[in-house]
Amino acid sequence: TAYLAPIKDRPNLHIVKNAFVNKVTVNPNTKEAEGVEFVKNGKLRVVRASKDVILSAGTFNTPVVLMLSGVGPAEHLKSKNVSVVHNLPAVGQHLQEHVSSFQTVHINASESLTARKLAPMLMPAVYEWMMNGKGILGNNVAEGLGYIKTQKDLVRPDVELIFSPITIASDDGVLITKYFGVSDELYKATYSDVGQKEGFMIGTMLMHPESEGSISLRSNNPNDPPVIITNFLTKDRDVKTIIAGQRFVEALAKTKTMREIGAKLYKKQLFGCEKLEFGTDAYYECAVRQATGQLHHQCCTARMGPNSKDSVVDARLRVHGVKRLRVADASVMPKIPGAHTMAVSYAIGEKAADIIKEDWKSR
Repeated sequence: TAYLAPIKDRPNLHIVKNAFVNKVTVNPNTKEAEGVEFVKNGKLRVVRASKDVILSAGTFNTPVVLMLSGVGPAEHLKSKNVSVVHNLPAVGQHLQEHVSSFQTVHINASESLTARKLAPMLMPAVYEWMMNGKGILGNNVAEGLGYIKTQKDLVRPDVELIFSPITIASDDGVLITKYFGVSDELYKATYSDVGQKEGFMIGTMLMHPESEGSISLRSNNPNDPPVIITNFLTKDRDVKTIIAGQRFVEALAKTKTMREIGAKLYKKQLFGCEKLEFGTDAYYECAVRQATGQLHHQCCTARMGPNSKDSVVDARLRVHGVKRLRVADASVMPKIPGAHTMAVSYAIGEKAADIIKEDWKSR
């Protein structure tokens, strides 16, 4: 909205709300994008493009729209009864995400956020946020970040530490568990007896994962959700890196600064890992596999690269082998960046605008 609000009344901009895109219409003979097919109010509609079609449906939906348009891995498209317009094997491949495993640290000081504290503050906080854009609701629940190298010979950090003034149990398992994908069974067995206890979390985020997943079609029906295979932690190096990060957190919790606020790492064994001794490699691996969640930084399913065998778009965001079709969203990242993806996504949008204007001015 920060981008759209200032320009929403331009005569050359028409925003269609509550519409569902089925596919990009591509001429199978010329392999040229001609427009977009979408549904609004139950009616099938087509809008034609006089110049380029810019696809910005996101990491999950961009490859889906491409495949439904006949652009993607040929054998997969045929298996779903989608007519192949252009064989592009990398569409939907190379899915990456910053996975993170959180550890709980309890403290004596009354410094964290709990549901009990927030309840009487909620209405004034809503007013403060609506009127001034400030206050407790302006908190992004990540009060501090740190970057560490889990091995001395690394040239760049491989773990991001995320410090948050809440714990998994700060709201008695109502909402926080849902965000981090913690099952009710795991919460009840591991955290229910420390509900709303003062404390904070330190997340160990894997900055450069090697594991890759994929997005594929469930069917040729645009309304069917795609098949998402995350493949998190399928590479041993990813698991070992998170474990090294968690050992760093364990040592951090014992420092003088932490002791001054009565910090104690919560050491109750996670559900499913009860038979393993806390702190051992076997325990940490079990804990990582039991309770590592995603941070919604998905990317790379229509990644940029020089050739059509292992990438989807070129350096000017043009889809390989299809004229007048570009992609501009997080899916074009060649590899997940060693940082949160929001700013990178903004940069992609800004750069896309510059590229498109440059290309059309030169014609």
